[in-house]
This record gives sequence, C-alpha cells and structure tokens, in this order.
Amino acid sequence: MQEVLAVTAVLAVLAGLSVPAVERWIRRQRLDAVAVALQADMALARSMAMQRRAVVTVCPSADGRSCQASSNWSNGWISFADADRDGARTEGEPLLSVRTGSASGVVVRLAATDPRYVSYRANGRAHLRTGAFQAGNWLICVQGGQDGLRLLLNAVGRVRLEEVRGVCS
Repeated sequence: MQEVLAVTAVLAVLAGLSVPAVERWIRRQRLDAVAVALQADMALARSMAMQRRAVVTVCPSADGRSCQASSNWSNGWISFADADRDGARTEGEPLLSVRTGSASGVVVRLAATDPRYVSYRANGRAHLRTGAFQAGNWLICVQGGQDGLRLLLNAVGRVRLEEVRGVCS
C-alpha cells in the first residue's frame, strides 16, 4: 500500500511539473500555425499577382467575403483579384483564398502605412492605392504572452518571419 502511495505521489509531482511546459508548447504551436498561414497566403497572393499579371489584394476579413477597415487581422483575411485597385473587395472581384479567424488567443496586427490591406502588382511588389511602395510588419502574439513572431513585408513584396522577445503583452 505504501508503495502505491509513493508512486502516486511521484506521478502527481511529475504531472504538475509538466503542465506548464505543455501549455507553453500549445501556445507556441498556435502562434506558429497562424504565422506560417499568413506568410504562405502573402507569398501566394504575390505569386498570383505575377502569374495573372494583375493586382491581388490581401485584407483582414471577419466574414470571409469583404475587407474590414482595421489593422487587426486576428479574425482572418481574404485575398482577391482587385480589378479596380482600391484595396477593398467589391462585388464581382473573385476571391482567391479565405482564411478564417486565427487560433484561439492569437492576436495579429499589421503596422504599415495603410494596415487595412496589402496589394501586390504584376511585378510582385506591394503598393498602396497611391502607387507608393508598401512595407510593414505583422506582430503575432498569444494573449498573455511576452514573446511572439513578426512577419516583415519588405519593399519588393517578400515576407519573412522573425522571433521577437518581450514585445507582446
């Protein structure tokens, strides 16, 4: 009987020690999944713009059909052929991809000249409606965490991921 109690006590201590590590691992997996999905969708939009020789826009979307005027991309995003080049989806502009809301507890915000959209031209570069180049970065964080990921959009339209420490709150 004493042996069973001792083994049970040891197992309880080990389980208690492993729970925080598992929670950190789950948060990191959620963070990575959202960041990789956004990176892949931006690369796909750039590629489609070059392939179609037309403007392709990516914007935040809560309903999967229209753009929302916000720097918050946490509810998801869409990409579409932007025939009128206005950075917002209008009736008749075909959807190319739809990404629903990010994983539970993951916040995605774009800091850019105009954080409501990213438009790729046929040359693969990101531009604003005015014709100026567009660059910026998405900060991707798990609520309550200090560390996160930053997805950087450079002047030629490419995106890359980097880890950031102590910037999320």
